[in-house]
Amino acid sequence: MLNLLVKPGWVFVENLVQNQLGHVAFGTFTALSSLTIILATFSDVGLTHYTVKRVAAEPTYLATYFPTILPLRASLNFLALGALLGLGWIVGYQGGQLTLLAIIGSALLLTQYGQFLRGTLQAHQRFNTDAVLSVLEKVLLLGLVLALLPSGLTLTGYVWMRFAAAAFAAVLLYGLMVRLFGRVRYRWHWGHARMVLRETLPFALITLLYGANERVDMVMLERLASPAEASYYAGAYRWVDAVMMYVWTIMPLFFARFAAALNSRSEQRDLLWFGQRIVTLPLLLACAFVLFRGEVLFWQFTHSTPPSWPV
Repeated sequence: MLNLLVKPGWVFVENLVQNQLGHVAFGTFTALSSLTIILATFSDVGLTHYTVKRVAAEPTYLATYFPTILPLRASLNFLALGALLGLGWIVGYQGGQLTLLAIIGSALLLTQYGQFLRGTLQAHQRFNTDAVLSVLEKVLLLGLVLALLPSGLTLTGYVWMRFAAAAFAAVLLYGLMVRLFGRVRYRWHWGHARMVLRETLPFALITLLYGANERVDMVMLERLASPAEASYYAGAYRWVDAVMMYVWTIMPLFFARFAAALNSRSEQRDLLWFGQRIVTLPLLLACAFVLFRGEVLFWQFTHSTPPSWPV
């Protein structure tokens, strides 16, 4: 329920941010963020969902493999950030744009690291704690944005606020994990690292292809057309993300429950039956509203003319 209150509220705040920054600045931010999301797959390589499944099914997995997985995950973050900046330079970003790309990339990688740490809570069925922590970063960012909106908001300031919120949330999550499960003594084990990477690679490839297919269009629009065109597209796509927030709030619960019910076909069948119904009906209602009254969604774009609304 907390997710369903905070995350949709953030959609309206981001509309306000887009309206204040302007379509050119926000289009640049959207393209850089989309490029970051595509490359950030390399920092995870499916480790988050893999560890949720393994820890839920094998309680000893945390103590045995996390001394290697935690430094492996951090190393992959640095490699992904380097690859991101290299790709950004290749596609034509320079100077201040590369600096913004580095900050945006660092913020997203910190967010993903926090999601990885939250996987231990999901695996141990601590869903209430996980629900609160899943919106922590959004709540922090929401407060920062609302505090600065009246006095004026710049693109650079907005990017730094996102980084600050992500860094605070990641540090807090790491401290909570240490408190709940004890301090993990880093111990590099090549055999464990190779086995984990080998088992997560198929999921990583699927995620990479999905992420590229979903996000590359915003980068292409900004590079081939203009930042303003990318911003218009982002205004419409934000509502798609809003609907998917609901889906991805539900899905992590099923990952852990499925892992815990590996030996019960009937329980897995009941989970599928329940999941199909709580996901399908809201999606059908959302699609119907957009088809018949889609223009209502862009009432916050006071600095834009109706022809530029993405409807």
